[in-house]
Amino acid sequence: EIVTSEKDNELDSKLEEMVKNNNWQQAANGDDATGNANPKITDRGTLYKLAWMEFQKNPLTGMGPLGYATKYGLYPHNAVLQILCETGAVGAALFMTMILWAFIRILRSGQKRKEVRFFLLFLIAYAIEANISGDFWNCPVLLCALGYGFALSMAKEPS
Repeated sequence: EIVTSEKDNELDSKLEEMVKNNNWQQAANGDDATGNANPKITDRGTLYKLAWMEFQKNPLTGMGPLGYATKYGLYPHNAVLQILCETGAVGAALFMTMILWAFIRILRSGQKRKEVRFFLLFLIAYAIEANISGDFWNCPVLLCALGYGFALSMAKEPS
């Protein structure tokens, strides 16, 4: 079992070893291809640390979409860290630009339409949740927000 709350120098070397492993066998939370049990990750601090280490390993392009879940058997439970480690700085910049653009469109529309303000509050609550326990690739609320933001950009502004 790997838990980052334990202060242990061996823990850091175990995590570094897991990150350096470039084959796409599951490195944690299950059995590897040979049937050996891999370490079990039981806390979010470890998941966050592994995501950050994976980002540092490939800062421009990341490890690829769904790479973290494939390698560690879990998602990092933080949408921003997941975007960074899986798509790198380039992909994160693109995704964050799209999300920011949609948010601005919804915010502008909310200035004139009361029902859009309520929708925005709903989205903000889910944005907070996505950075505590969310999976970026399986987030229907994000897709809804992006679609709504893009639809608002094509709609005529109400007078």
